[in-house]
Amino acid sequence: MRVVGALAVLASLVAAMLFWAYCSVRRENRLRLAAEAEIRQLAFKDALTGLDNRHHFFILAQQALKMAQRKRAKLAVLYLDLNEFKPINDRFGHQAGDEILKHVGSVLQKITRQSDIVARFGGDEFVLVLDNIGNDGGLARLLAQLDEALERGIDYQKSRLRVSASVGVAIYPNDGLDIDTLLERADSHMYRIKFDGKMANEQLFVRGSLVQDGQSD
Repeated sequence: MRVVGALAVLASLVAAMLFWAYCSVRRENRLRLAAEAEIRQLAFKDALTGLDNRHHFFILAQQALKMAQRKRAKLAVLYLDLNEFKPINDRFGHQAGDEILKHVGSVLQKITRQSDIVARFGGDEFVLVLDNIGNDGGLARLLAQLDEALERGIDYQKSRLRVSASVGVAIYPNDGLDIDTLLERADSHMYRIKFDGKMANEQLFVRGSLVQDGQSD
C-alpha cells in the first residue's frame, strides 16, 4: 500500500510538473507572438496614425500593381499633402499637429475600401493606392468625401481646426507602368495644384484651405 501511495504521489508531482511546463511554454509562445507582432507593427506601421508606413507601402503597392497587371485593370495612386499645416504647429504646438494627422488618417481609412492602401509617407504627406477603379465616378466621390470630412475639422482647446488637402492623382497604365513613375507623376500633379492652382484634365484635388476659428462651433 505504501508503494502504491508513493507512486500516486509521484504521479501527481509529475503531472503537476508537466502541467507547469505546458503553461510555461504557452506563456512563452504568447509573449513571443506578442513581441513578433509588435516588431511587425513597428516595421510596417506609422507610429502616430497606425497607417502603413513608407516601407510597407512599397511592398503592398507592388503587390497591387501586379494584380492590376494580371487583371488588366486600372489603378490610381493619390499623393496627398495638407495645406498650410505648419501654421497649426506654430500656433498650437506639435500636439495639435499630431491630432490633425491622426484625424486625417482616420478619415482616409473610413472613406477607402479594405482592399485599398493608405499610407503616411512622413510629415503631412499621405499616399493612397486604389485598385480596380472604373469610370463610374468612384474616385471623384472619394475626393468629395475627403473634402467634406476634412471641412468638418476637429475641436482642439476650444478652437475648431479645419484642414484641407491638395491631392495629385496618377492612373495606371495611363500615367505610368511602375509604382515609382506613378508616385512621381502624382507628386508632380499635387505640387502643381498646391503652388500654381492649375488643374489639368488628369488632375483631381480637394479644394479649400486651412482655417482656424476663434471658438469651436
